[in-house]
Amino acid sequence: MRICPRAGLPVVLVLVASAVTVESAADDARRYVLAPTGLHLRERPDPGARTLGTMAYGTAVTLLDEARDDGMRVEGLTGGMARIEVNGVTGYVFDG
Repeated sequence: MRICPRAGLPVVLVLVASAVTVESAADDARRYVLAPTGLHLRERPDPGARTLGTMAYGTAVTLLDEARDDGMRVEGLTGGMARIEVNGVTGYVFDG
């Protein structure tokens, strides 16, 4: 899957067959889901944890904490689990 950042802004990848990109300045934690099939929000920082929901393409989320452990491998990608909030629900997404 290719990730297309918005003009001139850094990119944060969140993958489990999905992606998120930075939309605004570094001090703003807003991100947007870019995966056509959506992004799974997990209950715990574990890609096998219970799914709290699936966020559709274009959903705005807030990054609360960046991933602390970048040693996970999911579908051939290395990364960790970032903590986010969406529509009042807090959970975790893989950022590989």
